[in-house]
Amino acid sequence: SSAQTSNDSRAAVGMNVGDVSHYLKATNFGFSIPTAATINGIVAEVEASKSCLGTGTVGDSSIRIYKGGTISGNDNALAMWGTSDGYTTYGGSSDLWGLTWTASDINDSGFGLGVSAVVEVADASCSARIDHIRLTVYYTGLSAVIKKTSDNSTVETIAITSGQVTGTGTNTITINPSVTLAVSTEYYVQVAAGSLRDSGGNDYAGIADTTSWSFTTTASGTTYAASGSLTSSSIDTQSYATIVNNSLLRVKWTQNVPSACVLDLYFRGTSAGTPGAPNYAGVLWTHVTTTATTTSGYYTPTTRMEDLSDETNLQGKRWFQYLVDMYSCNSQNSTPELTGIWLEFD
Repeated sequence: SSAQTSNDSRAAVGMNVGDVSHYLKATNFGFSIPTAATINGIVAEVEASKSCLGTGTVGDSSIRIYKGGTISGNDNALAMWGTSDGYTTYGGSSDLWGLTWTASDINDSGFGLGVSAVVEVADASCSARIDHIRLTVYYTGLSAVIKKTSDNSTVETIAITSGQVTGTGTNTITINPSVTLAVSTEYYVQVAAGSLRDSGGNDYAGIADTTSWSFTTTASGTTYAASGSLTSSSIDTQSYATIVNNSLLRVKWTQNVPSACVLDLYFRGTSAGTPGAPNYAGVLWTHVTTTATTTSGYYTPTTRMEDLSDETNLQGKRWFQYLVDMYSCNSQNSTPELTGIWLEFD
């Protein structure tokens, strides 16, 4: 019990030159590692010192692990002890001391550390002293996995111990993915057994199926991107007896779009080609206008008109096409609409 805390109340043994002490056995650390954990490494820290009546050298004879109450594994002895208390670190975050481990092995009361000292040089008796022993166990495997239902692909694996999982001490656990999930897509979450515990210390059974925690994403009011382009079929001016000069004078349209949507309108014309197969090769689109609704509310029906009579590329052509490009929309409602478009020719 003298090595449970660093308080200068030491466990000590008197020794002469050549003596090797029995193991000081430190067990019953009270670990409570979740069942699903994978043990990655064990670090031991020993606060030790020596006291000799004359000159003397005291150091590690053996530093080994107790597993199930039995001294086991690799010997990590490496240090000489000074005259003042000081910690020496043994093992590491990926050092298993030559053993295989489960969470139950670590949680067992027989798990611990054994320290044996040796007096190598002395002209009088020495005392080998241990003030404190502490163990740190490194583990992983406690995670929640987000998967896409359509193909069961893993979207993100999130460690339960990370800041992305919150709700400790409550009856609601929140998982916050670091990736952006696709809109209108179904996902499911799986949680490793033992990754969580209730207030009574009982392991959570986990979620291994695809339906217990499933959800479908929807667009939020600030991230919905209703966008797309529409290219019309060709308009043959010779199909209309009232069109004489094949000049496109004006365009008028009614748009039914969420606020902040941007709408670009383009036209092009050509006289090359044959009926049913106009040739627009090398013909550039003429950008007619860019509009954006800025009024409040999700939908703002608006009728717009633009004069095209000064667009020389759109005059005297037989066939015409228009292109509508809508983007940067910001609404949780359905896709914007272009409800009508009218062209005036001469």
